[in-house]
Amino acid sequence: MANLYKRDYSSRSLLLQFRYKLDFDKSVDLFVHRSSKPKLSLDDDDEEEEEVSDIAVLSGQSFECLQSTLKRLANFFAENAMVLEEINVDDGNQ
Repeated sequence: MANLYKRDYSSRSLLLQFRYKLDFDKSVDLFVHRSSKPKLSLDDDDEEEEEVSDIAVLSGQSFECLQSTLKRLANFFAENAMVLEEINVDDGNQ
């Protein structure tokens, strides 16, 4: 019975590895073949709207709030002569 459990566990483990490999390969393929879009400008003079082409839900959405927040954050670090080296974000699933 224990032998059957080990074999079943091993099969599931291999299946999960195969599935994750397929997901990884698909992600890499999407990244490699993504369409090249112009970089977002943080200048107020640039009024063009940018699109996020690889994420269907976000296509055509404006990111003005994010842009203004990033500008304020950059100004804060510049004014206080701080250097941000690294940010680690924990998604809680580890």
